Amino acid sequence: MSTPKDQPQLFSSAAQLVTTGRRRILRLAKHWPWTDVITEALQRLATLPSPG
Repeated sequence: MSTPKDQPQLFSSAAQLVTTGRRRILRLAKHWPWTDVITEALQRLATLPSPG
């Protein structure tokens, strides 16, 4: 039996996923308190080298 600590955590955010051409853009709401944290995390992930 799994406990809540073993289960993956999901979060919700105030955002829209917009598709323009072949690109998908995640538009985060500026008023949401976690917007800065998610934006910084996505920028840090983008700087990682490609695994392949």
